[in-house]
Amino acid sequence: MTMIFCYGTLKRGWGNHARILVGRSTFVGEAVSVHPSFGMLDGPFPRVFECAIGDRVRGEVFDVDDEALAMCDELERHPEWYRREERTFALMPDGRQVTAWVYLMPFEGWMMTAAMRPNDEHVVSWDYRPSAPAPMPLARAMRLVVDMALSVATSDEDHDAIAVVKEAIADEFRDDEDDQFDEVDLADEEAKLEMLIRHEAPEKTIARQREIVARCREAVEGNDE
Repeated sequence: MTMIFCYGTLKRGWGNHARILVGRSTFVGEAVSVHPSFGMLDGPFPRVFECAIGDRVRGEVFDVDDEALAMCDELERHPEWYRREERTFALMPDGRQVTAWVYLMPFEGWMMTAAMRPNDEHVVSWDYRPSAPAPMPLARAMRLVVDMALSVATSDEDHDAIAVVKEAIADEFRDDEDDQFDEVDLADEEAKLEMLIRHEAPEKTIARQREIVARCREAVEGNDE
């Protein structure tokens, strides 16, 4: 068995936990990183990176079997996208320290300005719940579903096909007054474009994402007028 630290959709109650870890792992406990050297990007799936001056990150530790570890590597596209690294975590509430694998994104400067704010104890944690005063508009909900599909696509062909669906959704709901893009949408789409470029995604996939970013930026600027 191998210990892994989960901070996103592999945590209990989320879809990837049910798909990958149930029946293949043992819950060890909630935990927080010992060293304040992490940042986290929010969204339908979180992204954690390591930096010189950061915060502690909170999540859950599991003992997983070889099959589950291989499935996690595939989910996170280790080592092409995320990189699995060993770090030290303190189990809660007793503080016992354990070494566990955690999936980290390579650090890039823009991440610091987009990182989530920590709590008063300088701890960041993820429990994504889109905030809205009314039920989530259909188009935004559909985009979130497509983003989740993009996060688990296992080949360039799958990624490209899903990107086409995302573009079709953007076209269908472009004039929907109840589904205006905002600054959070723009930051998310720009981050996805950065990742596609860095990981050398197919040119047509990058081009489609550039179009989505442009539309999003245009909508945000229109909202400010």
